[in-house]
Amino acid sequence: MDDIRLRTLLAAVRLGSFSKAAAELHTTQSAISQTMRRLEDELGCQLLARTHAGVALTDEGRALLPALLAADAALARVKEEAAALRRGQEPPIAIGAFSSISNTCLPRILQGYQAAHPRVRYRLFIGTDILAEWLLAGKIDIALGDETRLGNFSFTPLADDRYFAVVPRGSIPETQNAMSQQELAALPLLMAPRNALGEHLEAQADSQTIIDCDDDPRSSLWPPPASARPPCQP
Repeated sequence: MDDIRLRTLLAAVRLGSFSKAAAELHTTQSAISQTMRRLEDELGCQLLARTHAGVALTDEGRALLPALLAADAALARVKEEAAALRRGQEPPIAIGAFSSISNTCLPRILQGYQAAHPRVRYRLFIGTDILAEWLLAGKIDIALGDETRLGNFSFTPLADDRYFAVVPRGSIPETQNAMSQQELAALPLLMAPRNALGEHLEAQADSQTIIDCDDDPRSSLWPPPASARPPCQP
């Protein structure tokens, strides 16, 4: 499969029309049709079906779409890295990380590594549950996250995080600097699904509130205030 056939297919899917794809790719509609027939012959299944509105993916096409998108991303990355090598640069290291890690530990780690390897460049992708998908698709070389999401890969623990409970002022005595699990569970607990803390809580109240959310890099502060940066264990 060459990149021309793949790019043509994805353009037709995105635009929903051979004529629009032809205009975008500066070719003819008949050339688009021939390219799609060659690709379907190569794969041995029909990917696109003509509709009254244009073209749409078949069931086989929808099933193959994730792999086709991954192939397109991989080909684009090969070209990018080849261009970097021609310029005398090292290919970038693609890193996927939780937003919390990218805002706290990662800058210091990269600064130290950059001092020893000044020619190395990086591409940073922020995510949580999607990190495993990125690894499988080859979009990233390494993921920085927790064992809950990445334990099925080759996983190396790098740090032990401390947990902190943030509670409304006045809900506990100001002189109290620690609380038991039972005391914590008695308070409304806001926690995202698959949060590693949940695996360690033996006492959880039935009224515990669960927030269905994921890391959102758009809500991250960069750089974070010094007072908001938790210590990172080496």
